[in-house]
Amino acid sequence: MARMSGGIGVVLAFAAAYFEWVAKNGKTALWVAAAIAFFIAGYRAWLQERRKLETERTKNSRCDFVTEQLKDLINDHKRLDIVLDTSNANVVNTALHLIGTQIDHSVRAQNLLERYIDTAILAGYQGYPSGTDRSLWDFDKIRPVLEDIYRRIVEGELQLKPYAKPDPLVVTAKTVQK
Repeated sequence: MARMSGGIGVVLAFAAAYFEWVAKNGKTALWVAAAIAFFIAGYRAWLQERRKLETERTKNSRCDFVTEQLKDLINDHKRLDIVLDTSNANVVNTALHLIGTQIDHSVRAQNLLERYIDTAILAGYQGYPSGTDRSLWDFDKIRPVLEDIYRRIVEGELQLKPYAKPDPLVVTAKTVQK
């Protein structure tokens, strides 16, 4: 009904002044206006609830994505946590490959954590490179961190960073620099 007293009511008043049918059939015109206002109000209420639902879905899917990524990183870490057989003739090549894979794993884990977890929380974990130090977490120290953060997210104790939409000016500037 608030819609009728707003825009639809004003339109109906002007229509009555210019169209004879509206002036003669005022009750019918009011019922038509009421029906239109009812459908518009219903649509707007639905749209508002739909937007809330989409926001919640996005939040949940984001959390699901991060927990799946954490599980994959934890499982990868378990597979990479091996002891080399020094009697093997290719021990140097195997060791170099393993070290490279462990570094790659540490980079992936640190990038995921820094993107989705607040830096103040990460700074509380042992071995996190703080301030301007851009070194990597030690391979041996990152698995307990991944497991603890996974547990805290699943239990609802830890919230992800809010989604930040990229600034179009920054994106444009980076594109121009390339």
